[in-house]
Amino acid sequence: MKNILLPFACLFILIAQIKAQTVTDYDGNVYNTVTIGTQVWMKQNLKVTHYVNGDVIPNVTDNTAWSGLTTGAYSYYDNSAANLSVYGNLYNYFSTVDTRKLCPTGWHIPEDWEWTNLETTLGGASVAGGAMKETGNTHWTGANTGATNSSNFTALPGGTRTSSGGFQLIGTAAFFGSASEIGGSNSWYRWLSTNNATSSRNSGSKTYGFSIRCISNSAASINENTNSSFNIYPNPVNNIINIDLPTNENFQVSIYDLIGNCVFQKQIENQITELNIGFLKSGLYLIVLKGKSGKSIQQKLIKE
Repeated sequence: MKNILLPFACLFILIAQIKAQTVTDYDGNVYNTVTIGTQVWMKQNLKVTHYVNGDVIPNVTDNTAWSGLTTGAYSYYDNSAANLSVYGNLYNYFSTVDTRKLCPTGWHIPEDWEWTNLETTLGGASVAGGAMKETGNTHWTGANTGATNSSNFTALPGGTRTSSGGFQLIGTAAFFGSASEIGGSNSWYRWLSTNNATSSRNSGSKTYGFSIRCISNSAASINENTNSSFNIYPNPVNNIINIDLPTNENFQVSIYDLIGNCVFQKQIENQITELNIGFLKSGLYLIVLKGKSGKSIQQKLIKE
């Protein structure tokens, strides 16, 4: 009997592995995934035209209307649907932070620090672009300097939509948005050029249109402190989070947002504590526990 069941068990495992290599958005678009270091990324640019709850994302074609947006929108490069199948959509910043969410459940828009982690994994920003770019000149024009695609990220030169609504640099540059703002009117993004192997970090108007690559919420992507002596669950979390402490020692728990603001703080002393953090906005946080003995332990937390 065991010999009969073993092939079926292996088959189920294989099917699970195959399914885990793709993700599907609200519209039914299927994306391959790629694991780079501890992160799992979509291998293609996002194409979805609905938020996760089913609401339509406006497709804004008029340049003046685009430049004045303060809410989420997308467009095709040159407003041509022919560019969609290869390069995906260009989304403004407001769509990436909309609470209705662009990325499929279990995935999110990368923050600036997650792009930095990717660059570090690939040997640093000066060479990461080459490791990310598709090789050859099927889509990249010009030199495509340093392109090896050793990461299998397969970045394509989808260009960008500017804050005035115009389009530029398809074929010669890839622009990837993030969910991290800087100041009141700008956000961080990465761009790769045909002329070098660099992954460049820049900031630009929230009305720019960028390609989007979603990143997985999986523990491999968000938990850097894998040897932590405490356990938080569930993670990602909606409202209620449980903290399982190593001892009954009195701890102070603090939660920080990505710019270092403390958004929650409380003293806890029970070995297993339940906290309601439903008031926090969706996003990435750092949870820090400090004990009376002076020891400090921390872990990243995703609030859905």
